[in-house]
Parts: sequence; structure tokens; C-alpha cells
Amino acid sequence: MGLKKWEDLPDEIKVPEIKKYYDILYKKRFSLFFKRIFDLIIAIVLLIVLSPVFLMISLMIIVDSPGGVFYRQIRVTTYGKEFKIHKFRTMVSNADQIGSQITVRNDARITRVGAMLRKIRLDEIPQLLDIINGSMSFVGTRPEVPKYVEQYTNEMKATLLLPAGITSEASIRFKGEAKLLASAENVDEVYIKEILPRKMVHNLDSIANFSFWGDIRTMFRTVFAVLGKDYADDVANNNTIKTIALLTNNDDDIYCFRKELIEAIVENGYQVLISCPYGEKFELMKDIPYLYDNPVIDRRGTNVISDGKLFLHYRKLLKKYKPAVVLTYTAKPNVYGSIAAHQLHIPVINNVTGFGSVLNQGGILQKFIMLLFKAAYQKSECIMFQNATNMQLAQNLGMVRGEHVLIPGSGVNTERYPLQEYPAGGNGITGETVVFNYIGRILHDKGVDDYIEAARRIKKKYPATEFNMLGFIEPTENHYEQELKELSEQNIVIYRGSQKDVKPFIAKSHATIHPSTYGEGMSNVLLESASSGRPLITTDNPGCMETLQDGITGYRYHGGDVSQLCDVIEKFLALSNRERQIMGEKGREYIKENFSRSVVVNAYLEKIKEIIQDET
Repeated sequence: MGLKKWEDLPDEIKVPEIKKYYDILYKKRFSLFFKRIFDLIIAIVLLIVLSPVFLMISLMIIVDSPGGVFYRQIRVTTYGKEFKIHKFRTMVSNADQIGSQITVRNDARITRVGAMLRKIRLDEIPQLLDIINGSMSFVGTRPEVPKYVEQYTNEMKATLLLPAGITSEASIRFKGEAKLLASAENVDEVYIKEILPRKMVHNLDSIANFSFWGDIRTMFRTVFAVLGKDYADDVANNNTIKTIALLTNNDDDIYCFRKELIEAIVENGYQVLISCPYGEKFELMKDIPYLYDNPVIDRRGTNVISDGKLFLHYRKLLKKYKPAVVLTYTAKPNVYGSIAAHQLHIPVINNVTGFGSVLNQGGILQKFIMLLFKAAYQKSECIMFQNATNMQLAQNLGMVRGEHVLIPGSGVNTERYPLQEYPAGGNGITGETVVFNYIGRILHDKGVDDYIEAARRIKKKYPATEFNMLGFIEPTENHYEQELKELSEQNIVIYRGSQKDVKPFIAKSHATIHPSTYGEGMSNVLLESASSGRPLITTDNPGCMETLQDGITGYRYHGGDVSQLCDVIEKFLALSNRERQIMGEKGREYIKENFSRSVVVNAYLEKIKEIIQDET
């Protein structure tokens, strides 16, 4: 059985995503011919040699439980052809009717003899018959049932170019698949959304790098894998898959700013370990496979004991999973996660999102914190700065010794934040209301007091304006709760609370005001708003001023100067609505050209691969 001509393939296989894999295999069609000859000869020899074992196992199954010797189930092989696989029955005879088509660890449907057969994969012996008839091969993507094949992406269907296999690289890495699924409430859903995509990374890689001798190596590796540990244990011991650890302090940072990076890391065949206090945004991450750690982080406190516990937590976590690379974000994960990784000789990539309110501190406390940053950064493999000001400051303070690069903040996914239709609006006195948004944590250092004061002044002069505030109130600054309640009642500032999705609020607004009074890494709120086609009003502080072109895509003013803030708001109100719309459209183009998230993701992937290659 050779590789069919491209024009003879079924239509569902003959798609652009598969063509590159087909071309690779076509060039190796003689190797595929020898693969088939090898499969046929070895299968016949093994079937003859193992016939006594075959008979003995058959008798054991008959004695152990009612039902037939073989388990026959429809699976899918070359070009989407269905066949009935041969396996020794290891479960009760009606297993398909009383549970999932996926087997989990300690599955009650498994018989006593079945458990023994599964442990050393003797239940696979009858598949020699499937190899002889051409439905299977020794090495190839494990044959799935039709309902799972229906979930394949076009690229995944490239695995159907070759016969299904008894073993594969994915089979070796996911030998403990049943253990991974043991705690799942919906086994099928978890398998389709989490396990299957991860296995397909390795299946597709095996096709792209196919060789006859590579198949022979996989067969030998399978023997050792059967006698060794399973995948879930190997992840922790870093034996069969490289783990990339990501440490940060809040779920917003994970979902809003790192999701695309995490997806790209998984797609490149790595396991992701996320260490971050649990938050509701993790509910939006269910379609991505990752290991999870839930640390306790006092984000703004300076308690030595709690910080010491966090350091010990990171050290224990990294010692357990032995990640190939650690990525750190936000202040405390950057400091304590990095120092823990350095002690364990694990490469670190830091992301400096800004030195924040530390720069506003004085005396001994500021010096001590800066010493911690220096201890964290000096031994890092690479430091990624989100703006040039922070990078220069770190260099001046002697924090940087190794490689350091400038990236466009966390970047913005311009597809997730598309150009929104601009709302109608008046001049602030007559006509439709002009709406301004503040989006971010309710925190003094974010300039919320300046925003509130500006709203008070503008509302007196321009009643047809609306000032919204969206974001959660920091526990250390809960005095804002009462103040915002009173402001809402007076219709000066309307507090909209913390929102899972701010896009609807951006869509209804005319501009985003970000009055941050300290240097940030790069304001994601501004990037997302500009990507949505909304003009920006923000300060001249690092991490804010870079996101706009003053007078073209928004207005810039001196941070902390409320009078200047009011002046630029009035300047904005004086524009026609069409002029505001054009300003927003130009802002989106500026963001697309300079702050695309793909730039950030690619920078990380290149550095991760470089570090791993150097280590090996």
C-alpha cells in the first residue's frame, strides 16, 4: 500500500493545510514502501511466535468474565477509512454502553485479567492481524473512534495520510493518559479539548520528520516506556517533555495578556506550568492544557514572613517540576521566582512591566527593593523590557548583566480587539453624550483621584458627558468603595465594577482616559482601547506616552496635573465627532504597526528555543 497521488485523495484530506505534509511523505515514498514490507514480515513472524501466548490469554479472558475474547471497535485509519480494530477484551462486555469510549485510571469496567494485560500492553497483540491486512502499522498515530476524528482540524487530518499505528511518540509521552483523565468530570470533553490537541503536536511532528529508522527507534522506545513511568510522572520529572513555567500574580495577566503566548508554547510541543493565584479568568482558559499552581501572593504588602513563604513555595514548585525555562511577570514573581530559579540553576526570562510605585518610595525601603530586583535580574538569561525608560533605568542601576531586549509591552491581539463602530456624540453641551472610560485597578497610583477630580470639573461645564470607571478596588484602598458609591449617586463618576469583558464598554465610549501617575511597563488598557479605534488621553509617563501620537491618535498631558488633564479633555470635546472617529482609526493603525502581540509571542518562542538548545 503506497501513498496515493494528491489528486486521488478524498476531498476532506485534499486541503492546503495537509499539502505540506503530503509533499514531505511523497519525497519519502520509498521509505514508506520499506515500512510496509517490514510491517508485514515482522507481524507474520510475531503472530507465529506468539501464538501460544495468544491462546493462553484467550483462555484467561474466557475464564475471567463473560463475553468474547476480542474487543472489536470501529476506528479510523488511512484517508479516513473505518475498520474494526482487534484487541483482547480487557473490560466487561458492555463497556461501551455504560461509560465513555476513553478509559480512565481505575476504571471500574476493567476486568482483573484486563488490568494485567493493559499494564504491559499485551491487549495490543491481536492488532498484528490489523497490520497484516493493512489497516495498521507498528508505528503511526493511534487510531481514534469516528466521533473524535470528527473533531480534527484540517491540519490534524494529515495524520490520516498514513495507516494508524500500535505505537507512536505521542503514545509514549501519553502512556499515562488514563491517569490524566481520572479526575475529569466530562472525560470526552477533556480528551477532545486538552489531551487530543497535545497528542497531535507530536503526531504531526512525526509525520513532518518521518524516517524508516525513526520508526525503529520509536518501537524500541515503546518497550522501555512500557516498563517505565507514565506521562503524568514524567512531566514532574521533566523526562519526556520540556516544561515552561510562567509565574505571575493575577488571572487578568494570564488571560488578557499571556493567553496567546501560552497557546503558542503548547502548540510548539511544550508543557506549560502556570503559577498564579486563582481568579475567575481561569474559567476562560479551559480550552488550553496546562499544569496549575495556586500560590498565595500579597501583591502590595511588604510582610517579610509572607514574602519568605512565597519564595519557599516557588523553590519547592520549581524543584518538583524542573522546568526548562521560567518566565516571570509582575514584581514579586519577578523577584522571588527568579531568585528561586537561580538557586536551582534554571534559566529565567524576566518581563519588566515597570518599577511602578517603587520609584515613588524613598529611603531604605526603596534601596532594599531595588537590591531585590538587582538580585533577581543580574543572573537571568534574558530580561524583556516593555519600555525604553525602564530599560535605561535598570542599566543605570546596574541591574542588567546579561541579554536584554525591548518589546512592545505585552502587545495586543488586534483580532480580539477589532475596530469598533464609533458611537454618535455631541460636543459635550448639546446632542448625544460623550462617554469617557477609566479601565484599570482602583488604585491611587493609577491616577484615579485625578480622574475623579477632572470629572467633577468637566461635568460642571459640560453636563452631557459621562465618566465611567471599570475595575476592581484594591483591598488596601477600600475607602474608594464609599466614595465611588456617592459619585455614582451624584452622576459624576459611574462605577461599573470589575468586568470580565470590557469590550462592550469600550464600544460605547468615545475615548479612554488613563491618568497613571507612575511609570508602567506598557499600558494594556491603552493598547486595547486604541486597537478598538478609541482615541487615548493619557500621561507623559513611561508605558503610557508610547501608546499614542500626540494630537493625532489622542492627547498627552503631564502626569499628576489635573488642570492639564481638563484642558485636553476640553480640546477633545471641541472636536467634531467625525474628527474623533478619524483619530481613533489612526490610533488602530498605529497600534497594528507597532504593538502587535505576535511580535511579543515570537520573541519569547525564539528565546525559549535558543535556551533549550543551549542546554541540550
